[in-house]
Amino acid sequence: QDERLEHAREHPELIGETQRMRQTIETPDLVVRSTSDPEVALYYRFQAESPIGPKQLCVVVKSEGADPFLVTSDLTDRIEKGTVIWRRT
Repeated sequence: QDERLEHAREHPELIGETQRMRQTIETPDLVVRSTSDPEVALYYRFQAESPIGPKQLCVVVKSEGADPFLVTSDLTDRIEKGTVIWRRT
């Protein structure tokens, strides 16, 4: 898992954003199932302030059995298509 966290930190805009990534997984605004891999979920949480302006923080998590792991994370303007698993109301 540490290796995946290091991969996500390769995005310069995400350096120092570990707490926001954790918050996105724990209390997302939206969770979408990946269209390319049913074991992958994309967790989104809007960030009014980020190093590159207002963006959606997307944290990608793969669940293989009982051992989910972080695939990557990114700041984006676009929500990926897929089945909505959960949405904050």
